[in-house]
Parts: sequence; C-alpha cells; structure tokens
Amino acid sequence: MHVNDQSIQIVKAAARMSSETDEALAWRATQEVEAFHELYRRYALPVYRYHVAWKGNAPAAQSLTSQTFFEAYSRLTVYQLGGLFIKRIFGIARDLRVQHSLASGDSLRPDTSVRIDCERFMPESEMTLQVDISSFVRAINRLRDDMAEAFVLRVFAGFDASEIGLIMVKSDVAVKMLIYQTLCELNRLLYLRN
Repeated sequence: MHVNDQSIQIVKAAARMSSETDEALAWRATQEVEAFHELYRRYALPVYRYHVAWKGNAPAAQSLTSQTFFEAYSRLTVYQLGGLFIKRIFGIARDLRVQHSLASGDSLRPDTSVRIDCERFMPESEMTLQVDISSFVRAINRLRDDMAEAFVLRVFAGFDASEIGLIMVKSDVAVKMLIYQTLCELNRLLYLRN
C-alpha cells in the first residue's frame, strides 16, 4: 500500500468512527481498542468536568475520571447486553463519586479555584476555564440529588436536556424544569443566603 493510500485509509477509518453511535463503538471496543479510544475522546472532558463540579479539586477529578474509564473498559463485555453508553458511563461516574465521598468521610475541601485544562483531554482546544468553585461546590452539595445531578450534567459536562434525560431517565421537559428549579435554588443558596 502506498503512503498516501495509507493516510487516506486512516482518515476514512477516523471519519467512520466519529460518525458511529456510542453503542456501536462500545460493542466494537470489546475487540478493537481504537473504538474505546473514540469513546474516551467523546466523553473524557464531560466526565472530568462532572467530577470537578462534585469534588471541587482537580487531582480528585483526574483520579475519578481515570477510574471511571477503567471501570467502563472493564465492563465492556457486560455492556453487550444493551443500554445506552452515555447512561452507563455517567452511572459509573456517579457510583465512583459516591464511593469516594463515603471513603473520604465526605471531607470536601475544595480549592479556592480550579483550572480546568481542556487541552489535556482535547488537544485541538486551547481553552481553559478558571472557576471559583468553593462556595459553588458547597451549594451543589446542599441541593437535592436529582437537582444537583441535572445541573452538573448541564453546566459542567455540557449536555443538553435530551442527553441528560437519557442519563437520568427523564423527559426533556422534566429535565428543563429541574434545571430551572435548580437555578432558582442556587440563586437562593449563593446570593440570598437564606
């Protein structure tokens, strides 16, 4: 095969993978590690941001993100039984977050600010996000679980209402209402201090 032919084949394979559904990639990932790399590329940043929002510090979020993908990879054969990958990966992330909180005695000591380096997960992105997160994390931890989960998935993970609905098994309308209620409650917790 000629070098240009190899390059063309690589580009075609990458385009095919990027257009495949998560479920097709997860099924193929049981035999082809490259398919799992594509799933990682799609979800590494949202999972990392999810953990940052809950834990309040970058080292814990990085560790939990690694654990989330390790667990997802080790459970790929179970995944063949069906279900949505997005629901599974965030189910694993949620379970690990809860386990980590219980193991650490829920002694959350958030950094004053967290630098989220997007380039680490997505090299084409030059963006970094600086967030003053200590009071925000405390407020999130005071919310009802479903409110906090929906809000973190929307604001930090960057999912829309339909994607959050898949993860939380709720309708788009229910998710939008939940996020609205969460905004009202966060406003009260952060600014009114009632």
